[in-house]
Amino acid sequence: MASDRQIEANRRNARLSTGPTTALGKARSSLNAVRRGLSARNAVLPQEDHRVYLDLLASLKAELRPQGPVESFLVQQMASAQWRLLRAARMETGFLMASLDPAPPERGCKLSGDEEVTRLLGVLLQKNSGMDPFARLTRYENMLNAEYFGALRTLTNLRKTPDPQPPARNKTCLLTPVSCLPSPAASHPPDKIESAA
Repeated sequence: MASDRQIEANRRNARLSTGPTTALGKARSSLNAVRRGLSARNAVLPQEDHRVYLDLLASLKAELRPQGPVESFLVQQMASAQWRLLRAARMETGFLMASLDPAPPERGCKLSGDEEVTRLLGVLLQKNSGMDPFARLTRYENMLNAEYFGALRTLTNLRKTPDPQPPARNKTCLLTPVSCLPSPAASHPPDKIESAA
């Protein structure tokens, strides 16, 4: 358990920590929790513009006009895969930027915040990909292309198959439900039933 002096020292130190203040520091720290970003749980990373993703999703919905929750899910899956493919291209650009100039730009750099995020995505790719970052990037691109075109193929196949309709009831069928069978009294006149008894 911490003593009162340690607790007070921790409080003083916490007041001194303000986090990054420059655009470069903010861009760098914004990617602290991201390893690669290609298989992230959410399609849009916090550093990316969510409105641009929503525009992409809206354009796919306008073109494909999904009907029902299954088709909507497939269109969302396509938008997610396409967004990640765009990120992969950005990571490749960032990797090349970082390879050409391995030293991070200092204060007053010429890179915009968006360009710095692109460069940092490339640095992340380089650090977390082992020996061959392009092989890993190619593997993710192939996976995302398969996901995109698989969803498109499924959507197309769904639209080709007719809607399942319940079979029409046919009262003359041999397998008629019990409720459709005539009652015994209706098939025999009352006087014949009594004479048979």
